[in-house]
Amino acid sequence: MWSRFAVAIVILTASCHAGLLGAGTGEGSCAAPPYRAPLGAIKWKIGCPAGAGCCTEFGYCRPRSEWAAGLFRDCNKESNGRPLEAKAIAAENEAAAHGDASAAGLINVPAGAIGSPVAPVALAPGPAVA
Repeated sequence: MWSRFAVAIVILTASCHAGLLGAGTGEGSCAAPPYRAPLGAIKWKIGCPAGAGCCTEFGYCRPRSEWAAGLFRDCNKESNGRPLEAKAIAAENEAAAHGDASAAGLINVPAGAIGSPVAPVALAPGPAVA
């Protein structure tokens, strides 16, 4: 029993590192920004189960104690300020180069930030007001 549990943890951990943000699917998965995973492929659609109550930035349920220890960045959309791994940033850059920039505002998130930051909008200069 424990050996199967350990194998599942190793597989889930390996599948979320260096992947795309919010793309978790299958066993242990949850909905995370930018919500890339199809709803039908997500195990925990409404929230993670007790004992693994944090939905990570990659879209997998993990214990809150691991988040507090800095093992991953986001817990239910709240950042602890931990930077993303270089491989995850490279994967996001590759996705953006192929037209998927949905995580552009999620790469650098300060500690305590909740949810997806709003990207700045460039406004065209308007007519001068006298």
